[in-house]
Amino acid sequence: MVRYSKKKNKSKKNPKVGRNQTRKRKTIDNLYSDYIVKKYDDAYKVNKLDTSTGGINWGLGVEHEAQLFHISKNEPYSFKNTNILFDSQESTCYLTHDKTEKGSCCKSIKNCYYSHPMVRKLMKSRPNIKQSESEFLKNIPWELTGRQSSMCSEKYKVVDGERKPIPVKILNRAPTLMPEFITTKHKNRTIESINNELLYVEKKFIDLQMKNPHTRQKVKKYGEIRTVPYGTANNILVPIKPTMGWTEYDFEEDEKYLDYTGSYHVTITLPCRENISDYEFIKLHQNFANQFQWIEPLLLASLFSGDPRTITEKDYNKKIRGSFRILATGWGNLAGSNVRKLGTSGVGRYSNIESVWRKGLNFNSTKKLMECDEKAKKNKNLKKRGSILSSDIRTFNFDFSDKCSERTGRSDECPKVSGGNMVHPNGMEIRIFDHFNSVHLIDLLRFMVYLSENARLFETKNYVYSNLTWKTAVRNIMKNGWRAILSDNYIDELRKNLNLELNFKNKTAFGFLEALNEELFMNHKNGFFPSLLIEKKYREAPDLPELNRFSWQISFNNEYEKTLKELMKNNFKKGQKITMSRFEKVIYTKFSKKIWKDYIEDILFALESKPYKMVELIYPTGVITGIKYIG
Repeated sequence: MVRYSKKKNKSKKNPKVGRNQTRKRKTIDNLYSDYIVKKYDDAYKVNKLDTSTGGINWGLGVEHEAQLFHISKNEPYSFKNTNILFDSQESTCYLTHDKTEKGSCCKSIKNCYYSHPMVRKLMKSRPNIKQSESEFLKNIPWELTGRQSSMCSEKYKVVDGERKPIPVKILNRAPTLMPEFITTKHKNRTIESINNELLYVEKKFIDLQMKNPHTRQKVKKYGEIRTVPYGTANNILVPIKPTMGWTEYDFEEDEKYLDYTGSYHVTITLPCRENISDYEFIKLHQNFANQFQWIEPLLLASLFSGDPRTITEKDYNKKIRGSFRILATGWGNLAGSNVRKLGTSGVGRYSNIESVWRKGLNFNSTKKLMECDEKAKKNKNLKKRGSILSSDIRTFNFDFSDKCSERTGRSDECPKVSGGNMVHPNGMEIRIFDHFNSVHLIDLLRFMVYLSENARLFETKNYVYSNLTWKTAVRNIMKNGWRAILSDNYIDELRKNLNLELNFKNKTAFGFLEALNEELFMNHKNGFFPSLLIEKKYREAPDLPELNRFSWQISFNNEYEKTLKELMKNNFKKGQKITMSRFEKVIYTKFSKKIWKDYIEDILFALESKPYKMVELIYPTGVITGIKYIG
């Protein structure tokens, strides 16, 4: 790739206390500071693991692929100087000089990094790192972002004499691969040990990048390298390759990217005795998967990020507020797996059941995906998949024969077979999660363990696939995000299918999730599965973050913070109580009613949080009933 010069683009938790009948949460405020605060646990020590048990075994593992960005220390509440993508693949190439096909120097890089004359010269003065450090970096896989598919292509090109389809771009990929961090020994691990290992691996990866003098120089100028605390970003600046040897980055003129920033996969084999039958094993996992699908919509209100693009005059159509990655790319497709088939045909990477809940969600961002999916369904090569939308639950088994690659059509994974029939002891992979700050992983894992205990004790016989109430809840949250007001019918469905009481007033999606989270914890904190998978004695429920709320607010604040502060100060006095109609009238003096009428409550919730802290709100059921200006 030829480099050329351009101008630089310059209280204790109690869900039933308080006027809002919800927790006094610190998460929104703390998430902003996550930009610059490093929060890693102590280094993971694999040699101290004790995986022996009394005849009960289980498995647990986490994969986290994520882009690294330069993070400004000076502007923690803004996207400014936090949208420069750090090319960790190039930096790793310089440290390891790994020229293998899937190594950091060459994977998805035309002619490889070191083909550039300047880089070849720099390679001669590479820093010496320990062999163990080099091997650690060489074992890091590299993953693509974005989304494209050749299954709906109508154009072809000839490659090595073979006619191949040209993939259709569904979401343009940022041209820099993501490192993927994977936990190791999976058998009989506690969630704390898995969490600590992942945090350690991520920290070690970043620490090793700082042994590259070219990386240190860029960090000094542009800010430390870290993941961002949200799942989708826009206006991403990608430095022109190569970056080594240059004191500053150059960027392609007017080339900025919208892309998701990573994802998590959680693999779990639930605890069971060694002599369990495959039938019992399958039923155990089917029931957990079924209950998980019932609560998938609620998780959107916490750990998932919406479309980061702020509303503009050119494009004011309602943006995706639930998960941009799920809805616009089809990755992590909710209820994308028919879990009734786990033991008969398995489920691979792609959905084996129609996602009826998507009908009626006509966002501009989903058109390419759905058009491609319709064309792909007519493709004779897609019969086994049925869709280009992904599964949410994947099964796997193993084929150690010489014909593994012939039978599976993929040689890169053998002997592991994706989508194989579930048999003991191979559990399942949960694939829905957007990227989020890794410090929240322990809370998600705790939540999932409590849910698994609930599934151990209660059999759910109904499924979500054709349930109108569930589909309505998904659509509502995808449109309105964390503050979507959910129906009493959905509460009743959860009560019936999870065997929970769920007595609460706050009917926002996040309010539903908080009530579910609290009750699962109170019911199952001393349960059998938690006693095996959780080593600490927790006194409070998992602290699930309000990331979905934050992901909208930080994008909004970046564009309108100054305007909004001035508007509030010029129109209201400290201590003044404000009616909704009065607030709307003031807002519409600067913000178009046509564009912003669906976002009035979002603006108020933003004003309640940092960096404003300008209003106190009353919303016991989730609907704002009182507004007070506090300056």
